[in-house]
Amino acid sequence: MRTIALLGSTVLAALAFAGQTSAPDIILLAANATLTGAWKLVADQTAAGGRATVLPNADRAKVVTPVANPADYFELSFDAVANTPYRIWVRGRADGDSRLNDSVHIQFTNSIDASGAAAWRIGSTTSAEVNLEDCSGCGNSGWGWEDNGWGTPTTLGPEIRFATSGAQKLRVQNREDGFYIDQIVLSPSTYLTRAPGANKNDTTYLAAPAPTPSTVTLVRRPYLMQLGDRSVVIVWASRESGSGSVRIDGRTIAATTTRMAASTTALTTDYYQHEASVSGLSASTAYSYTVSVGGAVAWSDSFRTAPATGTGRVRFIAFGDSGTGSTNQKTLASLMAADTFDLALLVGDIVYGQSTGIGDATFKTYHSWFFDIYRDWLARRGVFPITGNHDSRPGNSNGKAYLSLFVLPDEAAASAYPDNAERYYSFDYGPVHFIGLDTETAFQDPARRQVQLQWAEADLSSTSQPWKIAFFHRSPYSSGIEHGSELPVQQAFGPLFERYGVQLALSGHDHGFERSVPWRSTTDPTKQGVTYVVTGGGGGPLYPIGVSPWTVRTAKAYSYTRVDVSGCTLYLEGVGTNGAPFDRFTLDRCVQASDSGKPTVRITSSFPSAVSGNVTVAISATDDTRIEKVNLFVDGKLVGYDRTASYAVVWNSRSVPAGAHTLEARAYDLAGNVTASSKVPVTSTGS
Repeated sequence: MRTIALLGSTVLAALAFAGQTSAPDIILLAANATLTGAWKLVADQTAAGGRATVLPNADRAKVVTPVANPADYFELSFDAVANTPYRIWVRGRADGDSRLNDSVHIQFTNSIDASGAAAWRIGSTTSAEVNLEDCSGCGNSGWGWEDNGWGTPTTLGPEIRFATSGAQKLRVQNREDGFYIDQIVLSPSTYLTRAPGANKNDTTYLAAPAPTPSTVTLVRRPYLMQLGDRSVVIVWASRESGSGSVRIDGRTIAATTTRMAASTTALTTDYYQHEASVSGLSASTAYSYTVSVGGAVAWSDSFRTAPATGTGRVRFIAFGDSGTGSTNQKTLASLMAADTFDLALLVGDIVYGQSTGIGDATFKTYHSWFFDIYRDWLARRGVFPITGNHDSRPGNSNGKAYLSLFVLPDEAAASAYPDNAERYYSFDYGPVHFIGLDTETAFQDPARRQVQLQWAEADLSSTSQPWKIAFFHRSPYSSGIEHGSELPVQQAFGPLFERYGVQLALSGHDHGFERSVPWRSTTDPTKQGVTYVVTGGGGGPLYPIGVSPWTVRTAKAYSYTRVDVSGCTLYLEGVGTNGAPFDRFTLDRCVQASDSGKPTVRITSSFPSAVSGNVTVAISATDDTRIEKVNLFVDGKLVGYDRTASYAVVWNSRSVPAGAHTLEARAYDLAGNVTASSKVPVTSTGS
């Protein structure tokens, strides 16, 4: 048997092998695939090489027809011989042995059918469909081999041919989720008419030997810090004390290992934290990696680097006030694991001291209510945290656990306060400049605050990125009843954001969701209107929330915020525990920058000599770009708003005493301009 086992991404063309006069078998290891979207690499001691690829089971709808441009897929490269019939075999297993988790679509470059016509091509809506349950009612049991045939256990599917010899690519996209794959075979001879192994309970390893059980006890699975376009820091923790290393891109990177004493962490035993700094990577590239301790493999996974600075598309999530171990936190964590994003911003109060949402964050609560709960995605997506008032306060040595567990840029150490290191920082990811600010230890003291503000101004003034997004804990603009607007933060950060073009500011502290209109504290049209989002519904107990002049949307809801940025457009959604967006917002920064005029607004309703009960106040508003909303004020007090033309607000006139009052409407546009209407007198009967 002539076999090529592809343990790398490509091999030489088949005919280049001395003595080969016919095409060899091609055996692909799924662990070497380039992953896109929600597909992930997982450790599995029953898979070839101890790893498998899977689109995690999230009860997605079946994709009957393959998608030309799917969001979720993986790809493998290989060489083939033209006009040679190949049989495609996949070794996989269905999550829970369910028939609802056992099929995929496979597509190729340059593939043709027996007549020479293009078939099953990448970018088309046809595929070689592989369904592990090989006939109706046959069932699934563990690992098994199956081709693209269906009907009886002996039915074979159409053969695959290629129009040209040499480099080829195959793409796997889901038909159903929850299907684990470890090996894919294209055979012109050995397995042309028979499977490499059994359809059920198979133990055949063609691409790699069966793995040896790991001797490493993981305290924390890997998590990705400082993920950029060229580098990443991979952190994990083990019970064992051996030296740590990362195998990636054909290299072995030594880790720095630190003993974490039980007397410090309050866990049951000592453990060892390993930190490996990996550089020399390429932008927008998928990498598989394996972490080891003392030479024993502990975990394998994959990630994708950021787009080159200033280019590409970025998808991220943001949330805060989360770590209590609540059912709602875990529900959101499951939704996040199934979501498509590149990085996560944590806007503080990552964990609390008690499940009721009070107390100081500790090593133990980070372990149980952060690393354990989000472990399904931390090994594949970059995480960028900032402290909240429960993460960093005198009672927990101003964030000792936070600073020990997260490995963050230490640029803030270059100041009069070296212990500001890792408390605030900035980074570029594709076209976005992110700036994480501290509202706690480096802010509450006025002298430290001034140093941070000087750093922030220098940072924001020096970036040329088209998008600037800030994230921090205490909200400068909030209608929350528990905390409300944090005025010192508003006064410190607001002018900086407006002066240096920050388009979006994300925060927490109040437990719920609120989005503002693009808001300016001045009437200066040269300043940037900033959209403020409170995203503090991550899992802690929810707080009541009101309405303020800047409010566009509020929700007393467990939620996280999802953001997609590319070109001129930012698309934002608030996502609740049912997985459905309850708020949607599109910000076009190019249109926003060109908004040169203020809105026009007037109250168009006519009123009788005296009004009573509920009164509908009609309002007309226009703008050269877009009206975000109109507010109605009675005697200077906000009584309601409307976001949709034609604008109208229902006012309960019983809420004011009998007598004369004034109505005023205000319109807000995309650039942060606001215009007030003429005041309209009205008399209420008070009933």
